[in-house]
Amino acid sequence: MGDFYTLGREMTHPRTSGLHFGDLSYDQLRALSTELTEEERAARSSDHYYEPMAELSEEHRKAIVSGPMAPEACYMPEQAGAHLLNPAGDTVENGYGVLPNGVGYAAILIRQTGVTEEMIRKYRDEFTWDGPRTLFYKTWYPGAHLVHYENGVVENFGWGMMNLEMEMADFTLAHVGLKKEEIPRRDPRCISLLGFYGRGWEVACPENGPVYTCMVQHTREIPQGRELRVRYWSGLTFASGGTVELHTDPDRLRTGMHMRMMMEHCMREYSNELRLMKQFWETGV
Repeated sequence: MGDFYTLGREMTHPRTSGLHFGDLSYDQLRALSTELTEEERAARSSDHYYEPMAELSEEHRKAIVSGPMAPEACYMPEQAGAHLLNPAGDTVENGYGVLPNGVGYAAILIRQTGVTEEMIRKYRDEFTWDGPRTLFYKTWYPGAHLVHYENGVVENFGWGMMNLEMEMADFTLAHVGLKKEEIPRRDPRCISLLGFYGRGWEVACPENGPVYTCMVQHTREIPQGRELRVRYWSGLTFASGGTVELHTDPDRLRTGMHMRMMMEHCMREYSNELRLMKQFWETGV
């Protein structure tokens, strides 16, 4: 387990498949479908899979069509802590781009207005539990989510299904330029700050080799509920000792395209999670 900051508050967590990365061969993965199986369809909660996804906010739609940020407006992980703990001073809350060194970058803000501790706990502990373990993840983002491992995921960010191994063992708050003890002082509303990193292979063509991605999530409480801030980097990985290793793609146009897709994917999945959470709280079904 990596180093992270938490106040122990209620947090969402997907119901996993019970499988680990590597348990499924690529032939097995290619035989799977994001459509519901007969067993999954038999659950009453499977109706949620067929509902329209949540509408994106105006700020999200604008970020998707506005084009990439200037390279100098993006930042590396070691600068992320300063930005996340002072969100009022961050210039771009929703956007994507490519840094001058070729690392891809994306920023996402999800305004979780109206969410409560009880709502989060009920959703995490009870949603889709009348069906197979796989139903939760598929319903979160129908057509894009396939398998949630104990240590990774199989999902489509927009350019094809990816088989990703995700870890947090080597992540430390030093990667984002912070010390744990300074977080409550610099952002008294912060309730969680953590990071993941990993490698992913295209399910269709794993021989193309891995891509390297990192993600940091910062959750803070506000009077209206919560704010979730996500930062993605592509082409690097968190290494031991608070350092990073670069594994950039020489094709920067492709990196930028992938970051736009990852940004939009994140916006859609977490907006839909909020919709499902509120709906489940109201109906219990």
